[in-house]
Amino acid sequence: MTNKQLVTTTEKPMTAIEIEKKYDQKQLNSIKEMFAANLNEEQFRVYLMTCNRLNLDPVAKHIYGIARKGKLTIQIGIDGFRFIADRTGAYAPGDTEYLYDKNKKLIGAKVWVKKMVQGQAFAFSET
Repeated sequence: MTNKQLVTTTEKPMTAIEIEKKYDQKQLNSIKEMFAANLNEEQFRVYLMTCNRLNLDPVAKHIYGIARKGKLTIQIGIDGFRFIADRTGAYAPGDTEYLYDKNKKLIGAKVWVKKMVQGQAFAFSET
């Protein structure tokens, strides 16, 4: 990996070398095991760089690294989207409705957020 400059969402430049210094090896192993278990070393390194670039914390369940058919997929969790939305200063959390199947197994959630549009708050939902 070269020492290229990466730009985070906070516009603070960080090099790839600095990213790897953020965590000790034990912490990196734990993060990989819990949030990116099926990634190879190169994919895991790209995952960590993405976490840093987006200023998302894998330990807070903001972001996951998943290998699908051998290819890296970065998946942002609902807590990550909430964290990103909160950074805008215009996020207002709404209600959450949990969805269960006939056996009472959790199968999803419907979440509402409020967004200011032309000075008026509107609720938007996604399942």
